[in-house]
Amino acid sequence: YNAIAPRSQVSVSVWRNQASTSLTFTKVSGSELLNDTAGVVYTGSAWAWKNASSVGSISYQNDIYATTHVGDSFSLTFNGTGVDMITEKYSDEGQIAIYIDGVLKQTITCAQSTRAYQQTVYTITGLAAGHHTIKGVMKTGTYMIVDAFNVHS
Repeated sequence: YNAIAPRSQVSVSVWRNQASTSLTFTKVSGSELLNDTAGVVYTGSAWAWKNASSVGSISYQNDIYATTHVGDSFSLTFNGTGVDMITEKYSDEGQIAIYIDGVLKQTITCAQSTRAYQQTVYTITGLAAGHHTIKGVMKTGTYMIVDAFNVHS
């Protein structure tokens, strides 16, 4: 789904009561907010999904993915012209190296003295329309958290 172009038709089949129903819908053409579970690939040894009953209750859709291992990474392939990374900020967060299409763009910091949820910590716009990949690599800190992504088309 993330790889198809905005305004494309999407067809799905749903099974219910031992019968198939076909549905067709159009992918949105504006910004689209994607949860941390929407096609994100997590690489490394320490990733864990946290729901509302653990620590994800104030996050987008009440869940997050978090790692405690420097070097772990996430990546999301999307079809659009830009993307925002949304996460938490707090004193136990550290630096994240952000890559777009394999090129290091910036090392961001998510450390601050007070906890803040659903924070946009990285934005890139003006990409050519089409497929792109955002990747983040944990450089420092106790945690790296992934909450959501806002894809621009």
